[in-house]
This record gives sequence, structure tokens and C-alpha cells, in this order.
Amino acid sequence: MTYATIEYYSVESVTEMLNISERTLRRYTALLSRKLGKEFDRKKGEPGFTPQAVAALQKFCELRRVNNMPVERCAEYLRVNGF
Repeated sequence: MTYATIEYYSVESVTEMLNISERTLRRYTALLSRKLGKEFDRKKGEPGFTPQAVAALQKFCELRRVNNMPVERCAEYLRVNGF
């Protein structure tokens, strides 16, 4: 039996990729967890962020920077339109 390995990104690598602080990452993660639910669920004990979670965060940050959208509206956009 073969098991698939899941690639995780550390908090440090995600903050560097997105050019945001750890505090901002925690804030965005909490908001996306509330708005997206299971689509952006980071379980306790996981060593980092999955590629899917990083993709959601990248889209979220892109909406913030390019469209100057408020955080609540960005999260709602991702909930409705996906990422």
C-alpha cells in the first residue's frame, strides 16, 4: 500500500511568499476559516499550510492589493467564486 504525502508550507515560507507579517497571516487565516469553512480548514496539529490553503491566501492577498478590497469582502468573494 502506498501513501500519498502532503506537502506543507511553513508559516515563515507563507509570510515570505505573500510579503505579509505573521500577525496578518493569523488574521487572514482566522477570517478565511470562518468564511470558507472546510475548504480552508487548518486542523490542529498540522505542520503548516497545504497548497490549497496557500492558493486561497494568494488569491485573497491579490484581491487586497490589486482591487483594494476590504478583508471581509475578499473573503466573501472567495466563498462565492472559489479560488
